[in-house]
Amino acid sequence: NVLGTINVLEYVKKNPNIHLIFTSSAYVYGEPSFVPITENHPTNPKHPYGLSKLTAERYIEIYHAIFGINYTIFRLFNVYGPGQSMGYVIPDFIHRAAQLKRTGSKEFIIKSSPKVVRDFVYVEDVINAFIRAVEQGPFNTVINICSGIPTTIENLAKLILKTMNLAEMKIKFKYKETEKVSVLYGSYNKALRLLNWKPIINLEEGIKRTISSISVYQK
Repeated sequence: NVLGTINVLEYVKKNPNIHLIFTSSAYVYGEPSFVPITENHPTNPKHPYGLSKLTAERYIEIYHAIFGINYTIFRLFNVYGPGQSMGYVIPDFIHRAAQLKRTGSKEFIIKSSPKVVRDFVYVEDVINAFIRAVEQGPFNTVINICSGIPTTIENLAKLILKTMNLAEMKIKFKYKETEKVSVLYGSYNKALRLLNWKPIINLEEGIKRTISSISVYQK
């Protein structure tokens, strides 16, 4: 993330008419001190991925200050939708539920606290934010792209199981009682103000579309 961004910045520096749109991450914030998270929340990443994104952001800001490049930084929250690879919570849950359905299992195990909270934003809404930035930018600032709606992992699992006609499946959580509950959701007020953007696809509809796309792909 860091070296790749520097390479891009060196190119943009020589082509000043370019508007650089950078995809950063909500994980630059670290464990939030308040929610919903706004763009002025302190940045304190806890993992290498978040650190790499924050470092890239700083390089962009410095190149703007020194060389005058134009940019917009989007801090994306939990993006999901058709085409997302395994390793992310929603496709993982969908595939696991489908496997359990085929085997006739009645227990859906989740290895985290049911109270973990995330902010899920549908990929089509994210694309619309990029389009608006291209048409209206540059803004030379950071902007959250999120749903603004907190969703617990338990409610996410229930919604996926219900949509897949597996509402009777029992959800079981395996986690340490001392594990810190992570709550991460944002505010899109700045995106609304600058881009006139807000999310359109709610989680229920987004889950339906995602499950449908996976079913079509598997056929």
